Amino acid sequence: MKRKLFLSLILILGITLLFGGTPRIYMQRCSLADGSEAPVTNTDYAPPVDYILRATMIGPATGPETLGTDLGTPYTSLYIARMGLGTTELPYYTGTVLQLGTFPTQWQADWTIHMYVKYIPTQEVAEWDIVIPPGGATINIQEPVQVIPPYPVIPQVLTITSDPTGQPIWINGVDSECTTPHDFENPTVGDVYTIGNPAYTWEPSSYTVPEEFTTTTINFIGTPVIVDTWTLTVKTYKDGIEQTDVTVLRDGAEIGITFVPIVKNSLDEIIGVYSLSGGVVGGQFWDPATITVTEADFALLPGGKGIKSAGFGKKNDAKADYAAEITFQMKTAYSLTINGPADAATVGATAVTGPAGTVVGNIPLFTIVDNDDNENDLIGPYTIAALPTTVDAFAGGIRKHWVVNPINVTEDLFDADVASITFQWRDYLARWDIPAVPELPDAHLFFVPIAAPEVIDYGPLPVTLYYHGTKETWGEWKDPEEGSYYVEPEPEDFNPSAPEVPPLNNPGPLGGDKQSYTLTIQAYDSVTSAYVNVPITINGVPPSGATTPYTCVDPVGGTVFSIHDPDNDYTWAPLDYTVPAGGLTEDTEIIFTLSPYSPPLPVELSSFTAVLTNDLYVQLTWVSQSETNLGGYRVYRNEESTLNNAILITPTMIQATNTSQEHSYTIEDREVENHSTYYYWLESVDFNNSQFYGPVSVIVEGNVPPVLPEVTTLKSAYPNPFRANNSTNIEVSIKAGERGTLTIYNIMGQVVKTYSVAEGNHIIPWNGKDSQGNNCGSGIYFYKLTTPSLNQTKKMVIVK
Repeated sequence: MKRKLFLSLILILGITLLFGGTPRIYMQRCSLADGSEAPVTNTDYAPPVDYILRATMIGPATGPETLGTDLGTPYTSLYIARMGLGTTELPYYTGTVLQLGTFPTQWQADWTIHMYVKYIPTQEVAEWDIVIPPGGATINIQEPVQVIPPYPVIPQVLTITSDPTGQPIWINGVDSECTTPHDFENPTVGDVYTIGNPAYTWEPSSYTVPEEFTTTTINFIGTPVIVDTWTLTVKTYKDGIEQTDVTVLRDGAEIGITFVPIVKNSLDEIIGVYSLSGGVVGGQFWDPATITVTEADFALLPGGKGIKSAGFGKKNDAKADYAAEITFQMKTAYSLTINGPADAATVGATAVTGPAGTVVGNIPLFTIVDNDDNENDLIGPYTIAALPTTVDAFAGGIRKHWVVNPINVTEDLFDADVASITFQWRDYLARWDIPAVPELPDAHLFFVPIAAPEVIDYGPLPVTLYYHGTKETWGEWKDPEEGSYYVEPEPEDFNPSAPEVPPLNNPGPLGGDKQSYTLTIQAYDSVTSAYVNVPITINGVPPSGATTPYTCVDPVGGTVFSIHDPDNDYTWAPLDYTVPAGGLTEDTEIIFTLSPYSPPLPVELSSFTAVLTNDLYVQLTWVSQSETNLGGYRVYRNEESTLNNAILITPTMIQATNTSQEHSYTIEDREVENHSTYYYWLESVDFNNSQFYGPVSVIVEGNVPPVLPEVTTLKSAYPNPFRANNSTNIEVSIKAGERGTLTIYNIMGQVVKTYSVAEGNHIIPWNGKDSQGNNCGSGIYFYKLTTPSLNQTKKMVIVK
């Protein structure tokens, strides 16, 4: 096969000797837009079936000279054929061949050959130029590949618009769920398009897609149908203030929002049971819950005029004949739950008196509600009934007392309009004070048990012994049946078997109630700004099930509390809390604050700025004082001050220098438009996470108003074709008062990138990348300009 191909070239060369010019062959590799072979089946010199080729030599003094397969030029001198051997080394491909020696005039180096290829079935044409290089060797161009027809079919678009706009579009009598304006690609022949709003008569009344449809815009003009209308306005108030954005329901279905008139042309469509959805938080509610609207609620407006119907536009409002209003009031249900010990009923101490001085309920549990207005009448002091003063009144013979009474209810206790309080009681606390003895200034208090030899030394006088129920917390007061107390000099002088001083009279605790104090332990997460539940330890031992918040009444002095959280890398402050040696002297709240471990920042940024240049570009500059293990930077842009939908304008990360010295970075954003405001964010990226700075904003505003074009136009891209990794420029002109969209599509019809264009002249550079910053492959692409006055599509090609 290779020998055959070689002989064919020799034969071409031999035949060309019959002509006057110096023989020289120009061969060009071609393909369709998708890179496949063109529909050419002939080989060598056989005439093509579906193509016409012409070659024009530009340069002779006598004027251009043209050869053509349709002009009588021999196929041996100008042809298109299937070439190659079909092997891995030399696969089949489509190619054109021109013998330069066929031209009547001797060709010269640097003259131009203009090639013309026409595909007969579609009449599509491809044209390109080549400059004849010096020398006489065969001109064999395999790269770049020349794209020839047939080209992909360009979608035809039906644009439906209306005046007024925003109207529902129906196709064949069925709602398309699209509204005007809307584009329909390649509509089906015979489909009937109408506007589905009977409140207007439309001109034209319909549009039917014809045979051989081409891109078209159909504008429906609406004239309002004047009919009697029924208008209902739903109003809502809280403390006299309008609540304007609450959803209105009719018979359970959404129908509008408050203070926006609901307009219907049929009474049956507006009467019914109305209620509200949303707009309330916590204990708030709407009063009344429902309102039934009937025909009797509507009044005929004078002259049949008055409230304007919503939704018909300012220009052609239909007039409302009947109108009605209904009003809802927002009220708040404040709830207070009061708890207490169930055993309080055994001593008759259950009644709770409220701020007004009347009994509001009885413990152990009840709830009171204030829902008559928006004032919280539950705030104030609540007093529980007094406890008996005799021991006999209590089961077990242990008198009780209330820890806090009364309890003051304040506004900050309410969460979502709900609060709760709990009355707590404790065992009766009493004490026995043993004062110092003047004649024995260094005396200690000793207890000598009856049944055991161990002597208890309570230390130097004075000493206070407490009695507290089973004595598990408040010291060790001993009953006379257990032994005797003695006051003696220094411990080494005390002889339990023969004390010098007679035993003390041991009457036991005789004092009154001792004040109780409460220790509350909380854990606060500074990252989430919320209190959290975590285990705690007491003296290093985690109590079973004990978590924050944790409450302890009268903790023993010296007890150490800390947070038990071994699974988290958190730092707690303080590390622990120790109860004072003498116990609490007031109610105490300890808040352990936790914060995540913060490693050294990978970058120390000193500035991030954005300024407008004289060319109306945005220059972004940031300065780092030091960088450590930093990957690089990314920059984002948005036309709003939110990062959520910002566009990445640096698809390739800007590499960090990772130096301990100050370093400045600068980039320029050229994809900005005049009379616009832009916000920018800087992201620093390390190996584990990233950190954002900004936004900084810039107003792009030129000093000289541009001269606006009178007609909207789309010009051809240049250069076209253009190589990958380079760019092409698309020039558009938008006439005054219009805005539009320039959209780039691939050969599959998928959107590659979109630009918004305002009035004026624009040169939009496209670097061959999609909206995500990915490189697009070689092949054919389409760019389409869409404005109210123009829908036009053109083609461009990326080559390798």
